[in-house]
Parts: sequence; C-alpha cells; structure tokens
Amino acid sequence: MFPQRQKYDLKNVVLIICVLLILWLLMSQFEAQRSLRWWYNRQLMQHCRDAEMIRDGLLQESFTLRRTLELHLVNPPKLTKESNHELLTTFERFHHDLKELSDRLSPPFLDDSLPLAIQHLLNGWQASYPLIQIQSNLPSDWQAQTYEQSRLILAMLNELLKISLSDASTAAIIMLCLTAQENVSELTIEIQSLNQAIVWFNWQDLRYLKQAFCCLMPGQCSIRQTNELIRCHFRWQS
Repeated sequence: MFPQRQKYDLKNVVLIICVLLILWLLMSQFEAQRSLRWWYNRQLMQHCRDAEMIRDGLLQESFTLRRTLELHLVNPPKLTKESNHELLTTFERFHHDLKELSDRLSPPFLDDSLPLAIQHLLNGWQASYPLIQIQSNLPSDWQAQTYEQSRLILAMLNELLKISLSDASTAAIIMLCLTAQENVSELTIEIQSLNQAIVWFNWQDLRYLKQAFCCLMPGQCSIRQTNELIRCHFRWQS
C-alpha cells in the first residue's frame, strides 16, 4: 500500500513540476515578446521623429534656400554683408541637421571600431547635456565584430542614456568601461544622479531593455538601480 502511495505522490510531484515548467516557459515567452515590442516601439518613435525632422525641418529649409536662389536669379539683389551672413547661417543650420540625421541612421566609425563609435555617441550626449560628467575607459585596439553586434550595442547604450537622462538640466556622472578578453566583450555603465531630488521612475523600461538585449544579441545583461545610481552590465560573445 505504501509503495503505491509513494508512487502516486511521485507522479503528482512530476505533474506539478511539468505544469510549473510549462507556465514558466509561457511567461518567459510572453515577457520576451513584450520586451521586443517595447524595443520596436522605441525604434519606431525615433524613426517618426526623424521623419518629422525631415518634413518640418530639412525640407522647409531646402525650400527656403531654393526660393531665395530663384529670386536672386530672376532679380539679382545687391547683396549686403547682413544678407550674406543670414544665408550662410541657414546653410550651416541645414548642414548641421542633415549631419545629425545621417549620424543617427548610420553611426560614424561603427564599421571600423566600436570604441570610436561609442566615444562619438558620448560626445553628442555631452554636447546636448552640458551638466553631465562623462568618464570613459575605451580601448584603442578592438577586435573585429559584426556590424549587427556593434550597432545593437550602440543602440542599447543610446536607449539606456535616453531612459536615464530626462532633460538637459539633468546633472549626472556617467562612467563607462569597455573590455574584451578572447571572444567575450563587456560593457559596464554607471549613471549617478547629482540631483538628490531626482528619483528614477524607469525600472520597467530598464527591465525591457535588459530582456531585449538578451533576446537580440544574444548575451547577458544585468541592471541594478537605486534612487541615485543605475549600473548596467552588458556581456556578449564576439
């Protein structure tokens, strides 16, 4: 009697374990799908902003420049120093916006060196956020990686900074370290707020970022957050 009861209990335990395993797999798949949808929406929003910039900015600027040149051809004016300076300013603004758009669509240096591409990205953030302090440890030599890997790492880093830096008045210290040993690469980022009044309300976005990285790389990612510090660690095989 007891052996049969033990056998029956063992079957129940195995059944429960199988059900729990199936539920865990379903939940993992659901979480992965949600994180990938989140990543897709973030990229789609950036594409929409770029399209808006082209439509409402670059195209309007180019139309203004074209009309100005057409009018000058029909009725050549006496160009003054002020009008030349105004036209030059418009050209410079057009060139700057076009370069920013080009850099977002195809980041510079990414084909040759991930460290150089990361440094260029950090320089852009430093220009937009003058109150942040950036300390980076990037190797001068870097092993060759696929463009897809490097592009994803750069995009993940950019999204992490977007989540962590809310506006241009944000004061923070960013410490970044990139290393590689044999076929394993690691990127560690620490973002420390200098404003005691700021409390991070972005844990869900950080969680989605972590899951998206693990799905797309694939690789490992850990993110720890306190009220004043975010520490993110990416690890992947080259």
